[in-house]
Amino acid sequence: MTTAIERALNPRSIAVVGASERPESRGFHLWRAAARAAQGIALHPVNPKYRYVGEHRAYASTAEVPGPVDLAVLALPQRRVAEALDKMDASKVGAVLIAPEDDNLFVDGLTARAVADAARAKGLRLIGPDSIGIALPHKGVNASFWVEMPPEGNIALITQSGMIASALVERILETNAGFSAVVNSGAEMDLGMPDWLEHFSRDVKTRVIAIQVEAIREPARFWSALRAAAMRKPVVVLRAGAPEGHVPERLAALRFGTDAGRRESFAA
Repeated sequence: MTTAIERALNPRSIAVVGASERPESRGFHLWRAAARAAQGIALHPVNPKYRYVGEHRAYASTAEVPGPVDLAVLALPQRRVAEALDKMDASKVGAVLIAPEDDNLFVDGLTARAVADAARAKGLRLIGPDSIGIALPHKGVNASFWVEMPPEGNIALITQSGMIASALVERILETNAGFSAVVNSGAEMDLGMPDWLEHFSRDVKTRVIAIQVEAIREPARFWSALRAAAMRKPVVVLRAGAPEGHVPERLAALRFGTDAGRRESFAA
């Protein structure tokens, strides 16, 4: 059975919910990046305000999109995410990447619980929230805020911080290296670092895995997945943080809604 991650990383169909022709909107930038990179992938803008976005027919909801949607990218205000999930069908949608249009971090407790409840009720798997996206250079997939596709190579980069993902992509541009995939997993409300480690440890196009970690929700599962991946290929780990009680640790606790950023979680 194909998993949500496998569908998201091998998409034949991508829907951008909140796709827009307004240059000031994030839906515009997500749609533009996806459309510029797409190679043999069906792209569907979802926005009831439009009949067309560019040359692509727009749909009022993912339910109206013809055929399955392997990856649905949400470029919506936080208050509308739960409603959008409630209109989806897990038998149709493989995975949902949440890139809220708001500039604020997705940390409101009531909103987060509503999103988690809606996804659970529908059986949907989530990437994010607060994810700036994924890019798959080998496959022509750029479901992200990166204007240009990151260079192709054999490094799988998975980060919880979008800022660090962007900085590392820019640094790689100065070298001859490249990526099999770049994944910003965001706040990991559902799919988390262990899931990505398990996938890329088996990915034939990935020779090196590089991860950046702010917080660990499931320490036992994380360390098990990390050790298993390291048995197959090199894994580089960048931990973002500081001594207990300092600002990065507090921010991680706020963003992830747990004490997963505490030093105890990083003790192997």
